[in-house]
Amino acid sequence: MVERVLVAVDGTKASSTALQIACALADSYEANLGLLCVMEPDKISDALIEGAVAEGILQRQTYDIWYHSALDSTAGVAISQQAQRAEYVARLATIVAENIVAHAEAFSKNSAAKAVKTFVRAGDVADEILAVAKENDVDIIVMGHDQRGRLEALIEGSVADQVSRNASCACLVYCLPKQD
Repeated sequence: MVERVLVAVDGTKASSTALQIACALADSYEANLGLLCVMEPDKISDALIEGAVAEGILQRQTYDIWYHSALDSTAGVAISQQAQRAEYVARLATIVAENIVAHAEAFSKNSAAKAVKTFVRAGDVADEILAVAKENDVDIIVMGHDQRGRLEALIEGSVADQVSRNASCACLVYCLPKQD
């Protein structure tokens, strides 16, 4: 019996499909639905932000501020400015995560889930997914996975691999079809 479903969302196409799957599971089992977005501020990139803008999760103005802040991060920037930039990037990561979760929550309103609970975390993505799953006695974790190259996956591993190997509950991973 599935009573609690947790879906990890990050604004990508793969996680959008994972959200649809998680909502369908919550509907089928009349389960509670948890929406989790984890951001690693040190790994936030222009590509992630541009994707969030394209999906309507983040406003263009916020992206433009990020872009101009990134331009200031050249080698000649004073340490205090680098610290300010790091603080700004951490705040921006939180804003992006909150917007992604709000977008997912709005989508999930159409599901028959008993209740929807949201989580925004900062840190290692796999560790935070596992922690939220354990803290909330989750029955199944649903994740999206973009199929990166074999070398990159071999070097870094994937969040989906780390979570599915270490979770104490079932995991369902939606793999975005590879595009040629």
